[in-house]
Amino acid sequence: MNQTPLICFVMAICFCQTVSLSKKDTVVVTARTGKSSREQLQAMSVQDLIKRVVGNERSSDFVVDVNFSLHGSQSFLVQLSTTSDGKLMISANGGIAAAWGFNYFLKYFCNSSVFWSGRNINLPNPLPKLSKTITLKNFDKWIYYQNVCTYGYSFSWWNWTQWEQHIDWMAMNGINFPLAFNGQEEMWRRTYFKLGLNQTDLDEYFAGPAFLAWNRMGNMRKWGGPLPASWYNNQVQLQHAILDRTRSLGMIPILPGFAGFVPQAIQKISPKVNMSWIGRGWGNLPDEYTGSYILSPTDPLFAAVGQGFYKELVAEYGTDHYYNMDPFNEMVPPWNTTTYLSTMFRTIFTTLTSVDPMATWVLQGWFLLNSGYTPDIAKAMLTAVPQGSLIVLDLESELAPQFPRLDSYFGQPFIWNMLQDFGGLDSFYGAIGKLNTGVDQGRVGTTMSGIGLTPEGIFQNEVVYEFMLEKTFRPTMTQPQIEQWITAFISRRYGSWKPQLQTGWSLLVNGILNSSSSQNEMHRNLLIQQPSLKLDASFWYDPAIVLEAWDNMVNVAGDLADVDLFRYDLVDTTRQCLGIVFAKTYAQLLASFNAKDVNGLRTYGGQALDILEDLDTVLAADRHFLLGSWLNDAKQQGANAAESDLLEFNARNQITLWGPTGNIQDYAHKHWAGLVAKYYRPRWQMFVDALTYSLQSGVPFSQADFQTQVFNDVEEPFNNNRDLFPTEPLGDSVPIVQFLHYKYQVRNRRPRQ
Repeated sequence: MNQTPLICFVMAICFCQTVSLSKKDTVVVTARTGKSSREQLQAMSVQDLIKRVVGNERSSDFVVDVNFSLHGSQSFLVQLSTTSDGKLMISANGGIAAAWGFNYFLKYFCNSSVFWSGRNINLPNPLPKLSKTITLKNFDKWIYYQNVCTYGYSFSWWNWTQWEQHIDWMAMNGINFPLAFNGQEEMWRRTYFKLGLNQTDLDEYFAGPAFLAWNRMGNMRKWGGPLPASWYNNQVQLQHAILDRTRSLGMIPILPGFAGFVPQAIQKISPKVNMSWIGRGWGNLPDEYTGSYILSPTDPLFAAVGQGFYKELVAEYGTDHYYNMDPFNEMVPPWNTTTYLSTMFRTIFTTLTSVDPMATWVLQGWFLLNSGYTPDIAKAMLTAVPQGSLIVLDLESELAPQFPRLDSYFGQPFIWNMLQDFGGLDSFYGAIGKLNTGVDQGRVGTTMSGIGLTPEGIFQNEVVYEFMLEKTFRPTMTQPQIEQWITAFISRRYGSWKPQLQTGWSLLVNGILNSSSSQNEMHRNLLIQQPSLKLDASFWYDPAIVLEAWDNMVNVAGDLADVDLFRYDLVDTTRQCLGIVFAKTYAQLLASFNAKDVNGLRTYGGQALDILEDLDTVLAADRHFLLGSWLNDAKQQGANAAESDLLEFNARNQITLWGPTGNIQDYAHKHWAGLVAKYYRPRWQMFVDALTYSLQSGVPFSQADFQTQVFNDVEEPFNNNRDLFPTEPLGDSVPIVQFLHYKYQVRNRRPRQ
């Protein structure tokens, strides 16, 4: 490999600042005298993280020293140097800073990195020697992570092994301010039992595990429930493990709080309770499941329920004094007046501080995108909380920042976030240009205190997340600098660099991953939508650019066939390209139907079904794209057959119908083997058959009749059946991709305009 581009880039990003460290006697993490127990704990936790990443033998090449007195004005201060015996000394002002510095060294000196989809660790032996001490700093106090919805679309079925790996990734990327939402239903159960409710009352309230995120925000109740009996305490134990690890590394986990939502059965305790049903019709759900009851801030039960919950929560988990509450997520308040809303916000906060006087409220600002929250109304709410005791998550800053409209949240600190993903969708999408400039613009003359990631779901577009996380230390880049960044990204992701990879990734980063629209375009993937004559077959990006990127990746596939991360990217790019081919085929199918051309309809209908079959085949060859893994993880959470059956229903329903009758249909769709073959393809088969029958019989096609039939014959049966799906890959993805590329490129590729 030609190392020159990477070395030049590394030299350019080391902040042009070096300092000399005095020689230290510290050679192990606990040796220096005067260390506090927290410093020692964080240093040892990072040393353990390093072992998990590079293995026991090579972990001894790294020495971690956490010293809180290394302050500086930034959140992170890290000094990297080579010891006399060739080890890397990582001196940092905190555990997360040390893990971040370790990751920096891996990425920019060892061509190694850790991603969601896997890791590429190729440590030179001995380690690269640093001629001078490198000092790393960042711009932000907080690097926030997660969305309340991530616990539904990505984390629903995770065990400790999955969480442990993910927390390592979080720490290595500097995340120091994550949500910690597991294990809260047991705290609610204890609270309500003490108030006089019973399990039946809660079974009518708590949603199933795949839908708890929206139950917690008051959007819905009961659907997918009742919660399995084993779920409560299993999640408590998982939450303890998560909190122990994140705290040991130096993160500040954000616990759940009380926003006023209660079960309807609370009327048993107080028949005259003052509460309102809000959120009716949310998600098109029927009244049995939609919305929640919210207590009036003046009702005595508000304090009784909230204080009871916080006492249970803090007694069980301890606290770092940060809590998340979202009272009006995608819902209209009972009274949209400054008096009511300021009282509600003040009461939410004072209820919290009556138990934890040091508490700070972390608020998702998604609801503020509703134009009904005028600046006057927003100011009344936000300033009802003491200045500095509220942190607002500007949830989709890359596309819809609200801090300019709301005067930097009227003095309250906020975090600039990239939302990026809705529903855990897995199509290509990004707004890298907006990230490149928007974060830095947000820092100027505002109360911005950090950056963050707030995706509804993860496991897609990793290059975009990597770019965003580096904005904590990287100012706005020029186009040549972005090209250098792509070079470094390729090198650390695959362990090597090739000009075809540079071309391919440049096309993606500057094309489909660089949307200039103010709307998130991820949902526009035609083949996963319920078939209709009115689907939009247009592209918001130039498909020829993506197909050209595919060409470049396929051209080097033989050379990189043994690199797991490349194989993943190759399948992922093929998935996107087959979606392009399908959309063009759909347009031809539609034209044939409108022209009453039965032969054309059969031809293009057959091609569409063939594409779906090929898509399922290539997805089945990679472990990241398997429906069976999602379903198996869900079933593993059950303590018995009945619980596993309910959990599997939750898992199937969320990614398809999302509700009893397709109420939020395909919102959380996935390109997964098994789902394509047994759900999407049968729908399209039925659609092609219905159109063919219409032309042959002269009976007009009825979308309403088709929707009823496809629900009865495909969608509902898929939710209720329990067919097994593979949890291991089938076939070799590289030759499969090479064949599909040859099969489709001549017929479907168009010259770039």
